[in-house]
Amino acid sequence: DGFELPPNQPSVEFKFTQTLFGLPEPLLVHGIFPHMHVMGKTLKLEKRLVGETGDDNVECLGDVQAWDFHWQQLAFYEQPITVDGGDQLDVKCGWDTTGRTENTYWGEGTTDEMCLVFAYVTRAQGGSVIDLLNSL
Repeated sequence: DGFELPPNQPSVEFKFTQTLFGLPEPLLVHGIFPHMHVMGKTLKLEKRLVGETGDDNVECLGDVQAWDFHWQQLAFYEQPITVDGGDQLDVKCGWDTTGRTENTYWGEGTTDEMCLVFAYVTRAQGGSVIDLLNSL
C-alpha cells in the first residue's frame, strides 16, 4: 500500500516489513528469488528479531546491488537460514525513474514496478509446508 515512485529521480526507495507472528514452528529458507522490473537498481532482504534494533540483530538474507531485469533466478544458500515467529523480514528496493514523466505504480506490466522476494522454504521439523499453512 502506498507504492508510488515519483518520476525523473535517479534514486527512489521503498521498504516494507513482514512480521512472522503466528508462525508456530521454525522454517528453513534454502534460497530466495528477488523480483523487480526494468527500473530496479537495488534490493535488500534482512531478517531481524521483532522489536530489536542495531546491526547485531540483523542478518542479511540477500543484497542485490546491480539489479538486471533480464537476470532473474533462484539463489540458494550454502546452508539454510532459520526463520521463526519472533522474526521480521525487512525488504528495501531502489529504482532509477530518470526518463519517466509520470509516477510509476505497482503492477504486473514491465513498465510498472514491483518489489518482491520469493523464498524456497521447508519445515525445520519436516513435513509439508502446505499442511502447516492450512493449520494456521
